[in-house]
Amino acid sequence: MLIGSGIRCRQKLILILYAQGVATFTGDGASGSIGSSSFVTVQIPTMGVWCPDLMRVASQRLGDGDVLLDIGAYIGLFSLPLAMRIKGLGVVAVEPNPKSCAFLERNIASNSLGDRFVSLQAAVGAKSGRMELRVPVGHDSGGSISTIPPHQGGGVESIDVDVVSITDVLDRSPGGFPKLIKIDTEGGEPEVLETLYPVLGDTRPDLLVELSPEWVDAEQMLSRLEEEGYQIREITRHGLKPLTRKVMSQIDIYCRSV
Repeated sequence: MLIGSGIRCRQKLILILYAQGVATFTGDGASGSIGSSSFVTVQIPTMGVWCPDLMRVASQRLGDGDVLLDIGAYIGLFSLPLAMRIKGLGVVAVEPNPKSCAFLERNIASNSLGDRFVSLQAAVGAKSGRMELRVPVGHDSGGSISTIPPHQGGGVESIDVDVVSITDVLDRSPGGFPKLIKIDTEGGEPEVLETLYPVLGDTRPDLLVELSPEWVDAEQMLSRLEEEGYQIREITRHGLKPLTRKVMSQIDIYCRSV
């Protein structure tokens, strides 16, 4: 596979987006009508896949019979193409925003992937309960348990959502312990990681984590990952690169136990 090419689905991938837009993407690119105002509708038709560099790393590390845990699954932009590409892949998709999760479930059904997906409308925590999710007014993003950054200003609304314990999430896995865990929780990544560490034991899945220094203490989060025995690499369009510790902007990182 060419560097930067992402992954291409062998079958048509149907994504139902916000504003009832329906987009059909094939292995040769994108086609169909998209009614959403989200930046998603710009990147997918242009690149043929959402976050191609992240997808490339994931597709190289997952195979038939593996399980992906997608924490902050949004509407399935990450997990659905992977499940279409890797025929035996099982997925646990966790998304707390009710609107996003409704679209996620519709997208799973539209692509006939219900037998390999477990979707949970909840946030992930150390124990089950309730939590306040903050969602920027006028945005179709999933929301955050952290502070909404300035660039998503313009007002915030709060939604009371369920929290499911990480052990309950892992118990719902369709095929054993996840081989790969992707975490994109809009500033809540350190909290999710802290809930994961105690339950990993000798099983050390690979991690794909969004790191946004404007939302989290990047140095502290990276140090904790290293304390837990993870080697960290930045995901770039040119492949995996050693990470510069002074993170100035949002990046995606790949973490592998060593």
